[in-house]
Amino acid sequence: MGTTFQDIIKVQNLPALQLAYPSILRIQQNAREFRAKVPDKQDFIVEVEWEGSPLELITTPIDISRKGMAISLEKKVHREIKIEDELFLKLYIDDELRARLSSTVRHLSKVRKRQGIEYSCGVEFSLNTRTITSVMESIVATTQRAHLKELADIAASRGINILP
Repeated sequence: MGTTFQDIIKVQNLPALQLAYPSILRIQQNAREFRAKVPDKQDFIVEVEWEGSPLELITTPIDISRKGMAISLEKKVHREIKIEDELFLKLYIDDELRARLSSTVRHLSKVRKRQGIEYSCGVEFSLNTRTITSVMESIVATTQRAHLKELADIAASRGINILP
């Protein structure tokens, strides 16, 4: 992650670390992939297509890393997709096509939530070129900045200013 320590400050008379706002995600060998949570307010849409299916799926991501992402699914789609299926993805942020890439389904999940059962799918991207790898790093950094901004807004609404 591209953030650095800036200072120790006081927030409501309590010591807190002040960090620089992340600018870009960097690759570090042998490091666990960082997953950025996609905030609800971020306009991030994923179009999904796969061979042999007449269904066109437009969904939202749950989280994203440089190498993969988790996406929300409807129950009927969850039944159609199988592990190891190849999915073709188009990633849109703020109605702008940011990436077009293929991926492989690595897991299918059902999670019980307050609103009912949520279905999701984890995919691993096929990163064939340095260009698409760089684009994915940029998308992850953009998503992480949006998430941190959302957290800063929540803190600000409670009277805590965590951004300079």
